[in-house]
Amino acid sequence: MITSEAQNKGNYFEALLTGVPPPPVKTRGKGKGNLPVDYIRLQEQAEIGRAMFPQKLMFVYPGINTQVIIKKQWSPDVMLIGTLDLFPTLFQIEDELRVAIIDFKTTKDLNSTWGPYGWGDYQNMDWLQGAYYHELVRNIDWRLNNHLNPITVKLIKNFEWMLNNDEVHFFFWVFDMKPIYENKFLEVNYDYNKQLYLTRSIDFAVAELDHQRELGFPPQPGNHCFECLLDCDVRQIIKTQ
Repeated sequence: MITSEAQNKGNYFEALLTGVPPPPVKTRGKGKGNLPVDYIRLQEQAEIGRAMFPQKLMFVYPGINTQVIIKKQWSPDVMLIGTLDLFPTLFQIEDELRVAIIDFKTTKDLNSTWGPYGWGDYQNMDWLQGAYYHELVRNIDWRLNNHLNPITVKLIKNFEWMLNNDEVHFFFWVFDMKPIYENKFLEVNYDYNKQLYLTRSIDFAVAELDHQRELGFPPQPGNHCFECLLDCDVRQIIKTQ
């Protein structure tokens, strides 16, 4: 599977942050072994992030509550699927402990307002991913998720009442690669408007797939599949490649 450099950096950082072996990185020049400066900064940011886990009372168990795949039957013809970077974990908000979903992000400049994905203009960004993950963890169907590690299942069930009663929080945890490091927790709440937005986005994706098939252009698997809301037959192809 072909990935972009931004995806490579994100995967490298997530591995370091959650304590699993990172993917290999191409070094500068032959035999020099020098990492590109962005990767050096990601290593240093990962150390900062790991030091913050106890400050927020978060816990990380690699392979247990990291890269957790959750499936949900949205309708008879639509299956949703998502991979949660860190879930479930405790998270301290002021003086209270909450259960949270954490999604790790890396960016060049945390304060940039350029383009549709500028974290400095967070209020005007697309919050669909947060809404989508909120929906995934509510009323989990364990029959659909029998692929999960039994320890993961037990851990999630400890928080099941909170998940099903709107007591779960979703945060983007964004780290940048500027010379002076910053990181921020940015929350996405789940309310009626976001649920409506999610529903309309799924309906649009289904309609677009059906329309393309009617035109004789069946969807082709590719990197875009990982940004799609649907766990369709095409996405299953790309997942096995």
